[in-house]
Amino acid sequence: MEKEALQIKVCGLKYPKNQALIAKLEVDYAGFIFYKKSARYTLRISEKIPPNTKKVGVFVNSSVNDVIQKVKDFNLDVIQLHGKENLLYVRELQLKLYAKELTHVKIWKAIAVKTASDLELIQTFDTKVDAILLDAKGPLPGGNGTKFDWDLLDNLEIESPLILSGGIKIDDTEQINKLRENNKIWGVDINSGFEINPGLKDFGRIKRFVEEVKNEVV
Repeated sequence: MEKEALQIKVCGLKYPKNQALIAKLEVDYAGFIFYKKSARYTLRISEKIPPNTKKVGVFVNSSVNDVIQKVKDFNLDVIQLHGKENLLYVRELQLKLYAKELTHVKIWKAIAVKTASDLELIQTFDTKVDAILLDAKGPLPGGNGTKFDWDLLDNLEIESPLILSGGIKIDDTEQINKLRENNKIWGVDINSGFEINPGLKDFGRIKRFVEEVKNEVV
């Protein structure tokens, strides 16, 4: 039986024309950062992004009300929590989504990783959110352009879909395909390794990346 293709998210899309261009590559998810301190902070989202590319809003310690407002303003499909949000926050957000008839909106939780002990936090959120994203721990909440040790995934047991992030570049496709073959990851989140400038993505590099990982049959 053929496995579902690797899910690809391009994050940190800042400029509407570039957003629409990258969406033509039929990436699964387009990420927009709503963290004002980020160099990739999003003010506008292109209306030309097709429905089959899901829109992900990235938030860092935002109020639940602010998140809900952004979901409505930008018609987001996914909320990615990239700060120190806890389970109580997640539950409050779920209840508010329910109250606003937005139950179709998914919630992803990002966890910063440097050592094996950082993976313990996964157990707190496993099955409580729709996906868990592992990013390299660094001075910024995200977009640090560095990797954590992917060998840490070897002994990781998790039920929630797992998204790999942090410092991914075009020459990582072979290792990514191997992780997918071994059922270690459900998706990847690419960002700074595919940029011309912060928030401005390189179409050619992303196109090649998509071609090399998207249609792997395993």
